Amino acid sequence: MEPHPLKAGFLLLNVKRLSTACLEVVGPARLVTDTFYSEKVQPVLAAMSASVIARQISVSRWYAGRIREGYRPHPRHWKALAELIGVAG
Repeated sequence: MEPHPLKAGFLLLNVKRLSTACLEVVGPARLVTDTFYSEKVQPVLAAMSASVIARQISVSRWYAGRIREGYRPHPRHWKALAELIGVAG
């Protein structure tokens, strides 16, 4: 039995929408590599205020303070932190 054409089109549209959403979430974080973050971004963050870091990536000041002290945040935050200090990955 063939699937209904409208239902198949709807499912394909949803798959494309999910793929685009995944690229928006995963893609940008990959632009800033582990090495780039460690060597270029983290040293500058150590001198920034926790409030500025927290505001940039929408986290608590406590968590931002940990990042400032050298804790490595989730890679999804790396691009925003690189933008905060004015460098691109």
